[in-house]
Amino acid sequence: DRFLAYRRDVLAQKVDDLFQRTLVKVWNTYAGQHSVWPPQALVAAPLKQKTAVLWEAFPASLRQEIEDWLASLQKVRRVPGGSRRKAVKSNTIVTRRRELQAYARRAVEAGVPVAELTSLSVLLDPDLLERVIKIMGGDAKPSTSIIDLSSRLYAMARDTGALDEAKLADLLEMRDCLQENRPPPMTEKNLVLIRRVISPGGWKQMRLLPEKLMAKARKQKAHSPERSALQAQSALAIAILLFAPVRVSNLASIRIGKHLIRPNGKGSDYMLVFKHTEVKNVIDLEFAIDSELTEFIDAYIREFRPALVKDPQSDHLFPGDSGARKAPGLSSVICRTVERELGFPITAHQFRHAAASIILTKQPGNYELVRQILGHKSTVATRKFYIALDGIGATKAYAQMVRDDIADSPTPLKEAHR
Repeated sequence: DRFLAYRRDVLAQKVDDLFQRTLVKVWNTYAGQHSVWPPQALVAAPLKQKTAVLWEAFPASLRQEIEDWLASLQKVRRVPGGSRRKAVKSNTIVTRRRELQAYARRAVEAGVPVAELTSLSVLLDPDLLERVIKIMGGDAKPSTSIIDLSSRLYAMARDTGALDEAKLADLLEMRDCLQENRPPPMTEKNLVLIRRVISPGGWKQMRLLPEKLMAKARKQKAHSPERSALQAQSALAIAILLFAPVRVSNLASIRIGKHLIRPNGKGSDYMLVFKHTEVKNVIDLEFAIDSELTEFIDAYIREFRPALVKDPQSDHLFPGDSGARKAPGLSSVICRTVERELGFPITAHQFRHAAASIILTKQPGNYELVRQILGHKSTVATRKFYIALDGIGATKAYAQMVRDDIADSPTPLKEAHR
């Protein structure tokens, strides 16, 4: 309580029930699990219960129009303007229905009687959207959810013809104004890191770091076996992320024989595989491990992993204190290790951004390769998120073209200056 008061009154930072619940969740993760951590579990602030208007209480005419529109999304269709749209997946239909129901309830909070929400023309009215945005806190700086809401409502109004031309134009103007507040997919913090990592010196340092850490681990193994094993663990985690930039949840969960396999038998190179049920995007992931990384993994398993395993039956590549996988905390260990050795922090997830930047620097426009390496479902999301990185590779490629032309020129540039 004193910490929360200090955060609120001295640091002038936001303190609410959500922050308290997050803090309690992290605290309780370690309570009773570590010798130096207090065993007392904390109690989270109760969730605020809202008395929501039942969906069945809204006019049947509105509910039917929404269901008709959702049904139309499940078919291949043409929208105003002539473009052809493919059928929407069933889980997306469920999400859209929930979004519209939530928006209708917000309209009631904004002061519109339930009985007056009789049709899409009423629900999608620009004046109503403006009132809903105000109660959602969008007056100052609209959130991404508000920006997305305006886009979806405009698309719905355009496709259904629920609004006349004047109101549709007003809704379009609101959408465009809100879109100007959309934060860039790649934050400035990530861009600064990526520029540093992909510089020739930065990337070389990163590539050599696992071997450097492993050499340090071997030097201190005799007098500090567990500490050296943790050093080797960090080295291997970084080495895997360089060649297989998986999400940290998958990295921490790697099990020998299940995810780390030798498809061609004993002595062959490893493969790293995850079933779609284990991956956030529900996509099978497979990474071929070359012979050098295979030897690196074997050295870690043979020389260092035994000092970390508390349970002899454990098959986790990165075992934690309790004998299960090392989680949470693996990303923090990686971040601190890189900062200590190279002078700048990089989280496990930022290795994914670095991988995308390396690919697009060497092969501008190759979003399909980025998609496959990162395990995205489509190149649309990949292109949207990493478009800012593509310019770096494009400018380098163009600069090389210019240099090649200068080299082929009968009068090189430096001779012209003379």
